[in-house]
Amino acid sequence: KFRIGLANPISWIVALRSPNLCLDMRTTDMHKMETRFSCSRRLVQLVGIDPKTGARVEVQVEDRAEVHDRNNVFVPTFSGFSVTPGCSESFAAVARVKAWLPGPPGSHKTRAPDFHETLPLATLEFGGEFQAEQPAFAGDLDLSL
Repeated sequence: KFRIGLANPISWIVALRSPNLCLDMRTTDMHKMETRFSCSRRLVQLVGIDPKTGARVEVQVEDRAEVHDRNNVFVPTFSGFSVTPGCSESFAAVARVKAWLPGPPGSHKTRAPDFHETLPLATLEFGGEFQAEQPAFAGDLDLSL
């Protein structure tokens, strides 16, 4: 996150590599990203779409740890290391990823994904202001994972 005048735009970069698939999506390249996250639910959801090609990626990362350390991790600040804002992290998350190669808009609804994997032992970290609840988290994105 960076500041331009009064604005604080959030930039996203999603890169997916597998033997049969190579996708790069960036908000700086005008790819559409829709995200939702909840620190208290320990959940992050992202849908990325390339409006020019119809390529699509869906990611859901959810913490599976039953017990969490509620103490923030120290992070570097201008005045030294501090737990304010700090970050909370887990190494017991599960990531579910689906991706579709380019195709007609909306065709992901009728085509099988070109990539569909569940990745155990993913890392999930909420840092700084992202530890607060996202006001717009009114429900899950339509990920169909």
